[in-house]
Amino acid sequence: MCYTLLPVVLALSLLLGCSAAASPPPVATRASVTSAATMPTAPSIPSATPALSPSATPIAMATQVPLAITATPQPTNDSSPRIITPGPATPTPAADPTPTDTWQLLAKDLTVGGQLVVPEALAVDSDRNVYLAVQGTLPDFATASAILRIEHMINSTTLFAPSSDHAFHFERANGVAVDKNGNVYASDFGRLSDGALQSIRKFSPNGELLSQFGRKGFSVGDFNGVGRLAADMHGDLYAADFSGVQKFS
Repeated sequence: MCYTLLPVVLALSLLLGCSAAASPPPVATRASVTSAATMPTAPSIPSATPALSPSATPIAMATQVPLAITATPQPTNDSSPRIITPGPATPTPAADPTPTDTWQLLAKDLTVGGQLVVPEALAVDSDRNVYLAVQGTLPDFATASAILRIEHMINSTTLFAPSSDHAFHFERANGVAVDKNGNVYASDFGRLSDGALQSIRKFSPNGELLSQFGRKGFSVGDFNGVGRLAADMHGDLYAADFSGVQKFS
């Protein structure tokens, strides 16, 4: 009977071995799952900002100072011109005025015949000689009224008119002009009392009397207190008086 059961036992053994090889091994859940009570605790990281106690003094914050940043221009391939508007220019303080040339005293304390005279008008010729119409002081103008010339370069003052060979004299010389040819014109205001003897006299560059014209009056060519004179480059003479301006060609 034992021998009869032996084949059956072997068949069962083979059947059970095959089933064991086909089934996966059981998972050990206790070994792979760790309880929260047994998990290691991660080390705590201290906070970057320390907690201040109520009695602690707060630390003063540093004041931020803006930095001056200079922008560096970036290269560009654009070749079009750029319009740059300049900013306001810094004003330059004005320097003290400095004369570009030296001044020179040409004449002072002028006298004619020993009497002090006062310049009333002046003119300059092309040679830079200066002509002065001078008058004597009160009470008598006529005794010293004349035309003086200050020679250029030597600054010598001489009596231009009337010269010693002239029979006339000025009542009140108060105007002088020089034309393009060097001729000198002098106006005579006339007597202080009535204005008579008003006229204009023309002299050569050497002081020679060439002509005399005009009188007291209100017509063309007459003078009503003749005064200042001027000559232009064309040889015309201009005379001003209380009534206006006249032109003589």
